[in-house]
Amino acid sequence: MPLEKRDYDAVAVGSGPNRLAAAILLQQQGLQVISRTMAGVTKFKKQFLK
Repeated sequence: MPLEKRDYDAVAVGSGPNRLAAAILLQQQGLQVISRTMAGVTKFKKQFLK
């Protein structure tokens, strides 16, 4: 499902709590942040990108 086109100042990408912490800190500084998880990507690569 495609996302709506919007303007963001930062993108927080990762799979752990540090991604969320970074996104929160950036938002507290007034930036528009989008946060996306990368959970499961390693498993996907191992299965399908051999």
